[in-house]
Amino acid sequence: MACLAFVGALQAQSVLTKGNPYATTVKTGNRPGAGDWGLYVGPSLAEVIDLMDCLGKNASTTPSTVEIIRALPLVNVKHYLSDNMELRCGIQWTKKGYRSSGTIIDTTILVTQKQTTSYFRLIPGFAYHFSPRNTMDVYTGVALPLGIDGFTDKYEETNFISNSYRKSLGVGLEAFIGLQAFVADLPVAIGLEYGLSGMFHTGERIKNEYFDANKNKQTCYTDLQGIETYKDDFKANSGSFGNDLRLTITYYFNNK
Repeated sequence: MACLAFVGALQAQSVLTKGNPYATTVKTGNRPGAGDWGLYVGPSLAEVIDLMDCLGKNASTTPSTVEIIRALPLVNVKHYLSDNMELRCGIQWTKKGYRSSGTIIDTTILVTQKQTTSYFRLIPGFAYHFSPRNTMDVYTGVALPLGIDGFTDKYEETNFISNSYRKSLGVGLEAFIGLQAFVADLPVAIGLEYGLSGMFHTGERIKNEYFDANKNKQTCYTDLQGIETYKDDFKANSGSFGNDLRLTITYYFNNK
C-alpha cells in the first residue's frame, strides 16, 4: 500500500502548474539548473533499522564475520549537466576494530587478538528531472553501487597463531524514482526516493592460516558461518535484491 501511495503521489505531482517556469539558478532559491551543484544526505529506512540494531547489540561484542555494517547515511555530490540531467556520486564507508590481550587463568599463556570489519560503497549514478513547471521536482534515475566488505581476525598465543581474512567485492544496479520540494526561497530541498536494487558479491569465504610453535603453516577455508572447512577450491558468492525508501535533504550551490 505504501508503494502504491508513493506512485500515486508522483502521478499527482506530474500535473503542470500555470504561470512562468521556475528560475534555473540557485541564487534566487529556486530550482537548480545547468552547472549547479548539490550536497545530498539520504538516510534510508534499512540504514536506520541497522543503526538501531548496531547501537543495541554491538556495544559490548566483538565484530562478526557475517555482520554487515551499514555506514552513516549516504552522502552524494550532484552536478547538473543541464536543467534536466544530473550526475551524482555517493560514498559510504565505515570500519570497526576490536583488540584484547591477557593471560589465561591458571596458566602463563598470553593471548592477544585483533579484529576489524569494514564496509565501503562507491555509488555513481544518473537522474533525469521532469519539467520544472511541476509543483514538485519529480525525477527518476539509475545507480551502479560498487563495494568492498572486509574482515580480519588475528589471534596469537605462546605456541599458536591464527589469521583469518575475508575481502568480498560487490557490484549492483539500482533504479529509483523520487520527488523533492524546495524550502521557501532557500536553496534547500527535502524529498523522498523509492528504489529497487540488487547486489552481487564474490569472495564470500574466509581464509584461515594456522602456525604452530615451529612456524609450520596450515591453510583452509570456511564459509561465513565457520561451520564447514574446505580446501582451496572452495568458492562462495552471494546476491541480494530488495527495495528501500530514503529521506533526502539536498543543499544546492554554484561556483559562479
